[in-house]
Amino acid sequence: MHVVLRGDDSNGPPAAAVPPPWTAVVDPALRAVVDAVIREPHRPWTIARLARLAGVSRATLVRRFSAATGMGVADFLTRIRMTVAADLLTTTERSLDDIAARVGYRSPSAFGRAFRTTTGMTPARLRRSAAEYGHWPT
Repeated sequence: MHVVLRGDDSNGPPAAAVPPPWTAVVDPALRAVVDAVIREPHRPWTIARLARLAGVSRATLVRRFSAATGMGVADFLTRIRMTVAADLLTTTERSLDDIAARVGYRSPSAFGRAFRTTTGMTPARLRRSAAEYGHWPT
């Protein structure tokens, strides 16, 4: 099961058919940011911390990241976290508390709100849908 994260409503191909913009990042400084967030989505990432990791100022990181990916750094962080969460929801029996913590949320309710805003459904609904279609251990 694939969860399509909400994007713009352009007339382009469906979001699931378009590779994520961060996969094409070749700038070594930006690649370090992308790799770090993917590797550790639970960390309390801030623009300042990511800029230090990239060896650039916050403004430079924001500008270069947006130019390279077409999205903001905060949007990228949220998308990565929600993608990891969707995978955990549909392939494991981990609790919502555990999944929330694994993707950087201290509160399951804050995680649930972010997940719903990003994906258009609650974590519980995604899990039920995955179970109904045989994509989750029952």
